[in-house]
Amino acid sequence: MSALDEEIRDMMRFAAQRSMLPRFRQLAEHEVEMKGKG
Repeated sequence: MSALDEEIRDMMRFAAQRSMLPRFRQLAEHEVEMKGKG
């Protein structure tokens, strides 16, 4: 993996931790729909 790839990966991980994961954790059960078999 190149240094640029690692930087992009780290930025995406940071964005997910700061914005998407907190919202996802607060969803009620009826607000979550799984796609495909899980």
